[in-house]
Amino acid sequence: MLDEIRCWLPWVQVRLLHDGLPLERLPNECRAWLHKQAKAPRDSSSGWRQLTHQLQEFQPDTVYGCAPAQVARQAARMCWQKGVSPQRIWLRSDHMPRPTWGDQLPLDGPVQRYDRVLAALKWAPPAG
Repeated sequence: MLDEIRCWLPWVQVRLLHDGLPLERLPNECRAWLHKQAKAPRDSSSGWRQLTHQLQEFQPDTVYGCAPAQVARQAARMCWQKGVSPQRIWLRSDHMPRPTWGDQLPLDGPVQRYDRVLAALKWAPPAG
């Protein structure tokens, strides 16, 4: 997906948070892409703190995220609360195999638009 964005939307600026996986565990094609593009800085703070900082600094109009379902929904909710339209938040819910081992990668889940997730869950928009 990242290569498609770079190919078809070259004017789009992309920032990446890859807090869940160390850089060396990302697939080779992702690592090559990350080195060529701007990525969000990694530091010792939590992924939530980094996401909050990026939302304040970068103010994205579109967000693509992948994480386990609960984490993906919470991150999407945070993006929505910071002003990103739910129609412009895309989630891929990853499924972790059980039991998980140190070198296992998550299995790819479906990509869903956040407004459709909210409708399916019958959730109300977040306050403020």
